[in-house]
Amino acid sequence: MKRAFFLFFAIMACITIQAQSICGTWRTVQASGYDSMRITYTFKEDGTGLFSVEADKKEKLLSAQEIEIVSKHEIKGTYTLDGDQLTFTPNVDTYTADVTSITIDGKRSFDPNIKSRIRELVNSPVLKAHFVNVDTLTVIELTDTKLVIDAGEEIQEYARIGGKKKKK
Repeated sequence: MKRAFFLFFAIMACITIQAQSICGTWRTVQASGYDSMRITYTFKEDGTGLFSVEADKKEKLLSAQEIEIVSKHEIKGTYTLDGDQLTFTPNVDTYTADVTSITIDGKRSFDPNIKSRIRELVNSPVLKAHFVNVDTLTVIELTDTKLVIDAGEEIQEYARIGGKKKKK
């Protein structure tokens, strides 16, 4: 009986996921080693997508200064949704990263030398490697306003931004 109930629940979840359109822009905010990290997926009807992360990190330097760096990383790619399996395949050549702001001890820094050095860090091959892997995620819930995925190490809940997209 338990097996039949579980099978029914799994089938209904897949039907619900397929009945909703994943097309649109989805955003979540997480801490995950940063002071805040805004993660956004945009899925278009033609199967293309965009994955972006805006990260805000504060740290104390050896000189006791506090530095806050806000950086934005984006990569375009393609996606498929097969049942409850969402696969995003990034196009490595489209990866971009930039420093959107630097604050030192509460004051915004416009020093081009500092920005240049930090820009080199956010564009490093080590950091870029985090964005170029093919991700297959399990969709747990998909409604007009909410996307919940199992990202392997954690469950992530995204909210649709910019209104509901109609399924064609």
